[in-house]
Amino acid sequence: MTICRDALEEWVLNALRHNLVKPELFQEFCDEFTQEMNKLRMQGRAEIEPAKAEIRTIDRELDTSRTGYPRTVICCTASRLNSSL
Repeated sequence: MTICRDALEEWVLNALRHNLVKPELFQEFCDEFTQEMNKLRMQGRAEIEPAKAEIRTIDRELDTSRTGYPRTVICCTASRLNSSL
């Protein structure tokens, strides 16, 4: 079975025109899509702050484990030493 290209194009365009591109259905799709994207963005943002807090905790633990002192103590001491020179 073969289908003439012109007939196929006409069939596809007709389906799009009359069945798939209804303004009310397109608007519903846009509304649902926007709602879902907003939900995903909010979930992503909600996961960022706990991750940042965890990174800060790990950084503090690494600084303390390397020197035995928190970075703030080392920076303050180095600053005092530099100012006395």
